[in-house]
Amino acid sequence: ATSMAGIVAGGLVGGPLGTFLIERHRLRASVASSAPALASGRASGRDDSDEEDAILERWTEPEAVDAQAVLRSLIFVLVAMWAGSWVSTGVAALGLTLPAYIGAMVVAALIRNIDDATGWFRLSHRLMDTLGAVALPLFLAMALMTLRLWELAGLAWPLVVNLIVQVVLVLAVCSWPVYRLMGRDYDSAVMSGGFVGFMLGTTANAMAVMRTLVERYGAAPRAFLVAPLVGAFFIDFSNALIITGFLNLFG
Repeated sequence: ATSMAGIVAGGLVGGPLGTFLIERHRLRASVASSAPALASGRASGRDDSDEEDAILERWTEPEAVDAQAVLRSLIFVLVAMWAGSWVSTGVAALGLTLPAYIGAMVVAALIRNIDDATGWFRLSHRLMDTLGAVALPLFLAMALMTLRLWELAGLAWPLVVNLIVQVVLVLAVCSWPVYRLMGRDYDSAVMSGGFVGFMLGTTANAMAVMRTLVERYGAAPRAFLVAPLVGAFFIDFSNALIITGFLNLFG
């Protein structure tokens, strides 16, 4: 219940914090990376420069996405999950306890980098992004459906107080140290919103929050590189080592 409350809170407060930082400091995405926001702006009637026209034309150029491309992308996702399960099994054999998706994430990163360097797999960035956009809300909906609040009714007030304290602490950390240490620019503001997502909930929250921000204000490539690495990779390995160490020390 606490985990699900954190997921909900992370989704609710991460976006407003990122919006507050962007609006307060009048930050803006670089023109070269803000094509999605330009397309949205054109749809609402805003006028842009000639340079923005060229970027928008490249972004909105039709991409051949057919059933074969969708099937190819799904196959590689399944391959990453299958091979990642063996990686996770190998890590578990070493005595480390990590989330099951770590292996799949490592294999998927390897496939993505090989395709970027060679083009062998012909994976579509836009199609993979669309699949991710579908998977995120599906995961959150399925997680919420499994929540059984009636079993923890007696702990309602302690959980509420605990959640409030955590939300206040996370907002303070993300709006000051995280934003400043990450560069005090547009990417750092988007990153701060993403950090709220995974500090209160999960990496899926972080991605959903950042996706909402970039759809409105423009792309933030550095944020989408740092937040998943920290939220889904470094933290999981650190937690495994720290928790295992404490259990061995005090268990």
